[in-house]
Parts: sequence; structure tokens; C-alpha cells
Amino acid sequence: MPGLIDALKQYLANTIVYKSVSHGFHWNVEGPLFTQYHEFFKQIYQDVDETIDDIGEWLRKFDVIAPYTLAEFVTLNNMPDMKTDSNSPTTMSRILLDANEKLLSDIRNMLTMANEQNEQGLLNFLAERQERHEFYGWWLRSSLKAVMN
Repeated sequence: MPGLIDALKQYLANTIVYKSVSHGFHWNVEGPLFTQYHEFFKQIYQDVDETIDDIGEWLRKFDVIAPYTLAEFVTLNNMPDMKTDSNSPTTMSRILLDANEKLLSDIRNMLTMANEQNEQGLLNFLAERQERHEFYGWWLRSSLKAVMN
């Protein structure tokens, strides 16, 4: 189970980074579609924020101290660079899409490990997170189509 524990810790750190960046994008987005993106980024960071507690509690269920300091999160996260000086919703959406794909990869990896460990409750939790991030990926890809074509 150590591999699954390490993956959950990294997922916690990655989720915190994703939440922080989507919240920052919510504050800083500009342009003619400001209202739509401002609200969508808010939907993402609020949903992801609720997940952070669940991930920490899963670690505690496995009798592991959940990481909680910024230094730990900086060390544990392996998200792609999400820093931008652009306030463009297109740039922000591309960044979030790449990060979202990373989280989906993390989730799929943990689903395999949880299944091998017969951790049904964790499987259910991760399947729900997979569904949410697949939704975000669909929305982000759809919003970028006009720009990419």
C-alpha cells in the first residue's frame, strides 16, 4: 500500500496547486467572456476545494499523517508549470486543461492501485473525481475549439 499512500499524498498536493491556480484565474481573467470564465473558474476551484478535505481524510483512514504545510505541498506536487502573465481566458483554459489532464492521469493510476488493494470506498471516491475532471476537460476543450480551429 505504500505506493497508493504516496500517490494520494501527491494527488493532495497536485489538487491544492490546481485549486490555487484556478482560484487565481478566477480573480484575474479578463476579456469579453469575463463573466462566463469567472464563473467557470469559480466552479472548478470550489469543487476542487471540497475535495481537498476528502483526500486528507482518505490518508487518515489509512493511518497516515496527511501533508499540510506549504513546504510539503511544494515538494510533493508534480504539476506542469501553470504560471502565466496573461489574463486571457484562452491562455488560462489551456493551462487548466493541461493540469486537468495531469490530475486525470493521477486518478487513473490510483484507481488501478486501489483496485489491486481492493479499496472499494476509495475506488468510488476516485471514480467520482474522475467524472468531475472529465467534465472539466470536456468544457475546457470545447471552449478552446474555436480558437484551435
